[in-house]
Amino acid sequence: MALVANRTGMRPGKAAKKAVEGPPEYLTAAEMAALMRVSRETVYIWCRSGDVPARQIAGTWRIKRKGLEDMFAV
Repeated sequence: MALVANRTGMRPGKAAKKAVEGPPEYLTAAEMAALMRVSRETVYIWCRSGDVPARQIAGTWRIKRKGLEDMFAV
């Protein structure tokens, strides 16, 4: 059993989940804009038109990294 920190010190319990390693599955519009060297507005236009594989989640656009890699594969 792992030791878990709390306000009173260490206690036996469940260990925290490890952070996901590697690139994220989805990019934000700002991350894609920086990657593609275009403006965020351009990314928003691509998302709304369906030119890139994207979803709107809680009001923000998320672009699927795998879909982008497939689009630009040579």
